[in-house]
Amino acid sequence: MITSTTSSSSSTNSINKGDNNKPVALVMGATGQQGGHVVDELLEGDKFKVRAVTRNPTSPQASTLTSRGVEVVQGDLNDTESLKRALTGASSAFLVTEFSGAEGVAGEERRGKQFVDVAKETNLQHLVFSSVDGAERQSGVPHFDSKFAIEEHIRASGVPHTILRPVAFMENMSPKAGTASFFGLGFFAAGLGDKRLQLVSTRDIGWFAARAMERPGEYKGKAIALAGDDLNVEEMQGAYEKVVGYRPWRAWIPAAIMPWTGKEMSIMFKFFREKGYQADIPKLRSLHPGLVTFEQYLRNNQQQQQKK
Repeated sequence: MITSTTSSSSSTNSINKGDNNKPVALVMGATGQQGGHVVDELLEGDKFKVRAVTRNPTSPQASTLTSRGVEVVQGDLNDTESLKRALTGASSAFLVTEFSGAEGVAGEERRGKQFVDVAKETNLQHLVFSSVDGAERQSGVPHFDSKFAIEEHIRASGVPHTILRPVAFMENMSPKAGTASFFGLGFFAAGLGDKRLQLVSTRDIGWFAARAMERPGEYKGKAIALAGDDLNVEEMQGAYEKVVGYRPWRAWIPAAIMPWTGKEMSIMFKFFREKGYQADIPKLRSLHPGLVTFEQYLRNNQQQQQKK
């Protein structure tokens, strides 16, 4: 589903330039899955000087980014001064938040809103925020609600923006048929029953984020649900079979176990069963013909492993 958000037409037409005369695109979470693919796509597009924020600029992951021409700066979503330094001079930014840690969803919401406030203070011209599909539909899932609160704060701030709402990640499923897929498929069967679940590759999140940053005229003010496939567990097993040549087993896990998996997980699977994700996959594929299906995700990973 692609919808319009509050108008962002009040933004300036000037573009902040880096020292190589390209606009600067800031990427939060650049050493993670989503941010890492945003960096990949921006570097391939070669329209921005890419700046990555990391807690530890000397880490091996950060050093790899530096070797690829990325400007790596120290920063933390909990540290407003570091965010000011990172955002100064940037024209666009990609923000991804997480609810892990001692503060949980309250910390996620606080950090996300804090980033938005600093983005407004530094006159950011375009913010691309990775939320989650269903956040806008009163899901009741705590880490969906925290992301929607950040969305609302972005809209109220007046910062020009694009909201991406990805569904469940393909990367949450084991790329290989084996012990991990055995228990993973069993767990999803227990939680979903025969219901379908939309999935998206984090690589495709990176594609849409980069295109939004490169083509703000097309994307500003929009909220876009992102998915590349829609399957039940039987169809997931079928995708594994097509790639590895045999149908993987799945563990028998009783549905009654779901309430014992924790409140967050139990509520989320209830949302999956009763409401579900609502991304418009055919529309997305018309925008991005390379949108990955679950079978393609498994095949791509198999090919990468064979090259090692």
